Amino acid sequence: MTESDKDQHTEAVNPAENQSHSGARVWVWLAVALALAAWAVLLWGSGYVALGLAVAALVTGGIGAARARLGLRRVAVTAIIAAGVLTLVVAAYIIVLKLVI
Repeated sequence: MTESDKDQHTEAVNPAENQSHSGARVWVWLAVALALAAWAVLLWGSGYVALGLAVAALVTGGIGAARARLGLRRVAVTAIIAAGVLTLVVAAYIIVLKLVI
């Protein structure tokens, strides 16, 4: 191998890239916490508050999934699914109650 071949096959590690992905961890775990809090609030509190927390979890999970790498992206998608299910069910329930009753 020549020196130019070695340069082409080696990739430089960019410290700024690693730091940008470290912020994704905060977004992902915030989405998980919000999704769990939304389900807890639905169990013991108001559906409207749970719906708001679930929408916040959807947004933060989307941001986290866009910034994270594969392992954390899977956690973010799980939080998005949990928050999405809650959002769909509670929103449908509220819409049916408002339209029928």
